[in-house]
This record gives sequence, structure tokens and C-alpha cells, in this order.
Amino acid sequence: MCLECEVGFQLLENACFPHCGDKFILQQYEECDDGNLQPYDGCFQCKFQCSEDCNICDKGQCILKCEDGYKFLNNNCLSVCGDQIVTKEEDCDDGNTIQFDGCFNCMYSYSCPENCYDCYQGTCLECNDKYQLLNSNQCQLQLDCGDGQLQKQEECDDGNYEAQDGFGYAPR
Repeated sequence: MCLECEVGFQLLENACFPHCGDKFILQQYEECDDGNLQPYDGCFQCKFQCSEDCNICDKGQCILKCEDGYKFLNNNCLSVCGDQIVTKEEDCDDGNTIQFDGCFNCMYSYSCPENCYDCYQGTCLECNDKYQLLNSNQCQLQLDCGDGQLQKQEECDDGNYEAQDGFGYAPR
């Protein structure tokens, strides 16, 4: 029966056990002992521990922590495209993978909208032939009023530009 323990041990039911939290490190039983029970402060329950967001930890010291906009993969912090955070590896990041919306795959600063003939920094200046530029920076197929083909957006189309000539298609 044990009545008194050495420094770093505590007496429990007449036996001596390592005492975690006393600031004495017992080499055979404890990796560390910082004297508190605070998790993620370098030492927890006498074992080394880093903060939750640490990717590579060495004896309670964070060696590698990925910044916002990065994920840990294959022992490296890699940029995440599509998270709306522009990292140094990205030219842009608009939070999606939609082509022709101004930023695509985070690789190009700008891309022209679909059917755009000339653009500057993702803004369409002129659409391809037979397309018209809309306020939403998109090129839409132009209506050919007067071609005799009734389009969805037209009320009528009689094949000419004569006003009130009595010919035409009834509205849909």
C-alpha cells in the first residue's frame, strides 16, 4: 500500500498514478503537461495537440495551417476555386463554374459572354452578327422583324416594314 507518491504522481486508492495537470512532465507517461485542461493550446490531457485548423502539427506547434481559400490535400494547401475567395494562385473567383459569366475556372481574369464579338474585362462591347446586347451583359439572338417568321417575342410579322398595310399574323 502506498501512502505517499513522488512528485508528478497522485495517490488514488492507495496507488500512485501520473498526475496530468501538475506542470511536471513524467517522461514515460506524459508527452507534455501545461498545468491546465484547455484543449487546442498545445497540450491537452498530457498529449501534444494543435489548434483544430492546423494541418501539420509537431509536438503541439502548428507547422502548417491553410489560410482561408485553401484546402489541405496531399500535404499541401491548395487554392479552392469557386469559394469566392481570390487567392494568389487565382486571377478571379466568382463563386461558380459557369462559363461566359466573367470568370471561369479562376484561371482567367475575364471571359467574354457567349456570342460576344468584342469585350473588355468581361464586359461585352459588341455582339456577334444577328445578336443584340442586353443590359445583363448577354448577347441575345436579334429579332428579325419583317422576315415573315413569327418569333416568340413578336406580336406579328407580315414579312415587310409597311405600317398598317393590313397584312400580318395575328398575335399569339
